[in-house]
Formats: sequence, C-alpha cells, structure tokens
Amino acid sequence: MLHPGGRPNVAKGLLGALSTISGRELTAEDLIAYIAGVTAHPGFTEKFTEELDTPGIRVPITTDLELLQQAIDLGRHAIWLHTYAERFTDIHGSDVRYPAGDPHRITNLTAVNTMPTAMTYDPGTATIHIGGGSFGPVPQAVWSYTVGAEKSSNLGSTIARATRAAAAPALWTTSTQRPGRRNGTANSSTCCRCSVAS
Repeated sequence: MLHPGGRPNVAKGLLGALSTISGRELTAEDLIAYIAGVTAHPGFTEKFTEELDTPGIRVPITTDLELLQQAIDLGRHAIWLHTYAERFTDIHGSDVRYPAGDPHRITNLTAVNTMPTAMTYDPGTATIHIGGGSFGPVPQAVWSYTVGAEKSSNLGSTIARATRAAAAPALWTTSTQRPGRRNGTANSSTCCRCSVAS
C-alpha cells in the first residue's frame, strides 16, 4: 500500500477524484480495502466473468455511500484475515483466531497420522475429515467457498501433488534450505513439478 518512503502507492490525484465521485474523503487504506471488498465478493466474479478473461483488473466505483462503506468494511476484514492480523488491527485486534473456548473456533478433533488420500465434509457435524483426522466446526460456507472456479478447501489436488512428489524419482527432487517455515524447520524436499515440503 505504501512506497518505500511511506507515501501511498496511489496515482496522483486518484484519491481526490474518487473522493469527489463518492462524496466523501477516501484514504489510500480505504481504496485498497474497497478494492479487496469488491473483488473478494462472489458476485464480482459472477457479474464480470467475461471481463475477467482479459488481463488487468477493473473495479467498479459506486456513488452509493452505504454500499461504499460496506465494501470498505468487508475489504478491511478480508485484508486483516489475509495478513494474519498485521493490517487493520484497529478494528479487529491482532489475532485472527477465535478465543479459546469459543464454540466457533476450529480445532483439530482427531490427529492426521498418515498422508491423507481423501477429504470429505460432514454438514451434520460441520466436520472436515482429512484421511484419518478431523477438524471442526467448519461452517458450510467455508467448505463451499470458491476462488475462481476452484474450491479453496479442495485439498484433493494438493494431496495428489504430494502423492506424486513422494513417488517421484530421486532425480526430480532436490534438498533446499527454506528458512522461515512456520514449523520452524529449514530443510525440505521439493519436487520440480510442485512444492511439497516433507
């Protein structure tokens, strides 16, 4: 959102023009939140399917102040989630997790002890079963969420890639040092066709 010097990464005059069109003063943070809010909404990809085939994103600007604020609020929340609470902490705090004991907090119900080969969802219990393990409660909306044409919760392709990587000839894999991994380990084996950490 910012240039290295701290100046907003927005074309000169754009915020002023958008403020005039919208009827309220917009900041660079409002603009990026608006873009995130509009483009994150499933209705955006449904309405602009054909336009999205052409490279370069085009975002409609609304003059409806209530709709503008809803999109900004949605975008701030989406950015907060996608940055693991590093941005827009003024609204939501600095932790993306539900507090311990909250019934909405997704937890590991059963450990995944082997490489999963399948993933299913039980809407009755709001549980995702991955191999022998399970996680819940996962709302149906999360399970059904799509990014483009692919379900974001669809680990089938990831599982297939992992299975192929494990079966790949030794010549196809290389050991690499990858510092900063979440699990704290730096060693991983990477297949040339996919990136599967072992």
